[in-house]
Amino acid sequence: MSFDALVVGGGISGLSTAHFLLQHLRAAQPGEGPGPRVKVVEAAPRIGGSLGTEMVDGFLFERGPNGLLDNAPDTLDLIRALGIEKKLLPASPRSANRYLVRQGNLQPLPRSLGAFINTRVLSLKGKLGLLLEAIRSRARGAADESVAEFGRRRLGQEVVDALLDPMVTGIYAGDVQALSMKSCFPRMVRLEQEHGSLVRGMLGSRKKKAPGAGSSSPFSAVLQSFEGGLQTLSGALSDVLGDRIETGRSVESARPSDEGWRVGFADGREETARSLVLSLPAWRAANLFSGPHSALGKELASISYSAVAVVCLGYRAEDVESDLDGYGFLVPAGEGLRTLGMIWTSSLFPDHAPEGHVSIRAMLGGVRSPEVVAKTDEELIDIVEREAGDVLGIQGHPVAQRIYRYEQAIPQYEVGHQARLGIIDKSLGALPGLFLTGNSYRGVSVNDCIREGRKTAKEVSGYLEKETPDPAPPSPPPPPDEA
Repeated sequence: MSFDALVVGGGISGLSTAHFLLQHLRAAQPGEGPGPRVKVVEAAPRIGGSLGTEMVDGFLFERGPNGLLDNAPDTLDLIRALGIEKKLLPASPRSANRYLVRQGNLQPLPRSLGAFINTRVLSLKGKLGLLLEAIRSRARGAADESVAEFGRRRLGQEVVDALLDPMVTGIYAGDVQALSMKSCFPRMVRLEQEHGSLVRGMLGSRKKKAPGAGSSSPFSAVLQSFEGGLQTLSGALSDVLGDRIETGRSVESARPSDEGWRVGFADGREETARSLVLSLPAWRAANLFSGPHSALGKELASISYSAVAVVCLGYRAEDVESDLDGYGFLVPAGEGLRTLGMIWTSSLFPDHAPEGHVSIRAMLGGVRSPEVVAKTDEELIDIVEREAGDVLGIQGHPVAQRIYRYEQAIPQYEVGHQARLGIIDKSLGALPGLFLTGNSYRGVSVNDCIREGRKTAKEVSGYLEKETPDPAPPSPPPPPDEA
C-alpha cells in the first residue's frame, strides 16, 4: 500500500508529528472519503518510546521524563486538541525547593537573584563573580563555545563547577566541557546577545511579563504531569491515531523511488510513501543510509549519546528521615557520587505513591560513569540506597522498585552541533520527501519534541501540497456529428 506519509518511530515526536500532519492534510482536503493516508510504524510492541508509566504495588513510576513545563504553546495546543487538559496535574508548590549536594549535605538552591547573596552554595569569590556578570562585555562574533567556556567567561569557574555542571548533568547526563551552549541553552545565549548580560536579560524578561499572562517565561514555568502519569499523553495520541499505528514493525531500509520512498521492514514486506518522516534516534536513522547517501549517515552517526540508568524506588514514609521537601537534588562532579541526581517524585505528585509511602527516582551513569548502566539491578539499588541513605537518612529497604536502562539515552549536543545540523539539512535538500524529527537535533524535552513535531508536520504538508499535481482540465466535448 502507498501512503501520503509514513512516520517511522512511535515516540512522542512521531506521534505528535502524525497528529499535526493529519490536521494539516484534513484542512487542505476537506470532504468525505478515506482521508489522508498517514501511517506510524514502531519497532517496539508499545508506543510512546521513553514516555511511559508503570504502576508497581501502588507506586506510579515513569520510564523516562517525569513531567513537562507549561510554557510551551505547541504542547498546550496539543493537549487541548486531544481533550485532556482537565487531566493535567500541576506539581506541588514544594517543587520550587531544589537542592545541591555540597560536601555530602543538602544545600538549597537560591530561588532568586537576590538569594544568591546569602547562599552557602557559593563562596564570597563565587558570589562576586555573579555580581560582576552584569557589567561584563558580551561575546563578539558567533563562534560556538562549550557550556563551561560560556560559564567561565560570564560567571567564573566556581559557578561552572557548583551550578552549571550539575545542571548539565541533570538535563543531558552530559559533560559541561563538551556540550554546546548555543545548542543546549539557546535562550541564555540570546539573553547575552540581546541584553549584554544574563542578569539584565532575566530581570528584563520578568518586567515584560504581564500579570495573569501565564507561564510564558522559561523562568516561571510550572511542572505538569497528568492523572495517570505522562502515558496519558501518548495514550490520547494513540486513541486519536487509532489503526494508523502499527507496532512491532522494524525498518531495515529506506531508499528513494519513483513513488517517493520505498521502505523495507524486517518481516520482508515493503511500503511506499510520497513522504518519509524518520522520528528515530540519530544513531538508528544513520543505519538506513549508505552508498550514495552515506554522508548523511555519517553525520547522523556522529551525534553521540549518554548512557543512563533510572532507578525508581518506593519506601515506607517512616523509613525516611528527610521530609523530602522539594523537587530533589543534583550532584556536582566533585562530590564523587555515582548518583547524578534524584527526584522526590511523591513530593511533586503525591498520587505517585500510596498513603504512608514516598517514592524517589535516581539517575545514574551519564558521561561521568557510563559503565554503571551495565551493573545488575541489585548493584544499582545498592548504590542508590547507600548514597541516598547518607544524604536523606533512609533507614529501611524499598518496598517497590523498577529499573530502566538506556544505553543510548540522551543525545549530546556537543560544540559544533549547529554546523552538523547545517550539513544534515543540506543532505536532506538532495533527498526530497525525507524529513527528520525527534530529540536528536533541536531539543531533548517533551515540549521540544512536540514543537519539532508540529514544525515537521507543517513542512511535510507543504511538500505534499507542492508535489500534488493540479487536476487535469476536462477534455473538450467531441465535435457534433455532421449531418
